[in-house]
Amino acid sequence: DPEGSGEKREGAFYLWTAEEITDLLDPDEAAFFMEAFGIRPEGNAPVDPHGEFIGRNILMRTASDEELAKRFDLSTDEVTRRLEEARSKLFESRLTRPRPGLDDKILVAWNGMMISALAKGALVLRDKKLLDAAERAARFILDTLYDSTTGKLLRSYRNGEASIDGKASDYACMIQALINLYQASLDPEYLSTAIALAETQIERFFDQKQGVFYSTAFDDENAPLRMIEDNDTAEPSPNSISAFNYLRLAAMTGRNELREIALRTINFFSSTLDANPVALPLMLAARAMADTAPAQLIVSGKRSDPVIQRLVEAASRHYQLELTILHANENVEWLPSEAVAIARDHHGQPTARLCAKGQCYPAVIEPEELDTLLRSLG
Repeated sequence: DPEGSGEKREGAFYLWTAEEITDLLDPDEAAFFMEAFGIRPEGNAPVDPHGEFIGRNILMRTASDEELAKRFDLSTDEVTRRLEEARSKLFESRLTRPRPGLDDKILVAWNGMMISALAKGALVLRDKKLLDAAERAARFILDTLYDSTTGKLLRSYRNGEASIDGKASDYACMIQALINLYQASLDPEYLSTAIALAETQIERFFDQKQGVFYSTAFDDENAPLRMIEDNDTAEPSPNSISAFNYLRLAAMTGRNELREIALRTINFFSSTLDANPVALPLMLAARAMADTAPAQLIVSGKRSDPVIQRLVEAASRHYQLELTILHANENVEWLPSEAVAIARDHHGQPTARLCAKGQCYPAVIEPEELDTLLRSLG
């Protein structure tokens, strides 16, 4: 509570009443600020199912500088000056409020989701800054929260201490992150680690009889009740993420047993998908992916070769959820046989071969050729 009464209220530190605004600012300044941020006596929360925000306002711009300049007959520079002055007064006042508790622990699952987003952005936008950020975050997780000897993840890190056995969501999100990092960088270490984590996740979380992932491991002594997450909410269910992961890993490695894991997981939720598909939108997308073989682009040659980079860039312009990109390398044991064969056939020369819609097309060398081919496939 901003008044310091000790009562805990949702968002209290950041919310304002109209009365607080008029008390802190002079009348003209208050009217201007309230117009800029949509401040209302009754409160401006767009959704308030529990009545927690009655009379309280979120500071969100509802008018641009240009609109305010026109309404108040001011220059845009004057609008900026007035808003900054008013914001400074509110900021100083807010410093007297009791601050909310700070939760600064690092969670593997949440970092995995962020790494995935950065890696996808790096692939599609060809933005090295995004890739660097994704790789730094992944390196931190793998160095501090992953034991390569046991294949196990820890869940949380704070103040130099890693703790809590990893949950299914941690494995699912980190596997997804490493797959996406491999797609963006073609560094085989990421996919090798994703495969190792997948094997651990199956061993510790997958119920072979039912065909589903539990949220906690079989050997987790701290979990009195083992649950199955069956909804994609603010965070997708680890089952939905895992179904996607294993379909992608199967396509990239040729390991059909991974595809079977994905299909069994999807089948476990089939009644929910049929009766209430909005409960599991990511699982529904995984089922659609399972019904059609993912398009696969196999590139051969040195990863650092500019031609390879241009070929991947051409493919990224046709971003599809189902497209997998593989770097053919004779020395990588988990590659499917066809990728190894392509690496041998082209003797390290930069080429790209696309397989989609049930057929494989002749290898191409020029990015423009690949672009034309992908356009023809829609």
